[in-house]
Amino acid sequence: MNFDDARQDLVGHIFPLWAAAYATYPFIPPNTPPPDLADQVNPFVMMHITYTSGRQASMEYPNPVQRWTGYVLFEVFVREHTGSKTQTQLIDFLTANAGLQNIGGVISQVAVPLSPIHFKGWSKLPLRVPFYFDSIN
Repeated sequence: MNFDDARQDLVGHIFPLWAAAYATYPFIPPNTPPPDLADQVNPFVMMHITYTSGRQASMEYPNPVQRWTGYVLFEVFVREHTGSKTQTQLIDFLTANAGLQNIGGVISQVAVPLSPIHFKGWSKLPLRVPFYFDSIN
């Protein structure tokens, strides 16, 4: 597995689940320009993937296993004072469907909600989902 395989597996896992459950709420995948908040539909979710470290996981010669770690960051946006209940329901959905999963060789860990951020009339609730995957060099 490589970085692009991991990205495709992560997006390919959550996007169809989201579309089936919340088709009217926009889901903005990684590598997509951010929306114009003045015109954006309420609520919506942005997904980011960050790779954080790598290490050798075995001493097998000639092909040692490498373990790569990272996290998915979901940002659930609602207009301020219009949908904290919706926001927490969406966080619950993402926690249940993204955390503690084996996604095509990518192992996700416990999803952790972070502190809400308020700006430009929006409330953003981030959810961080750590993951790892192994590759053979």
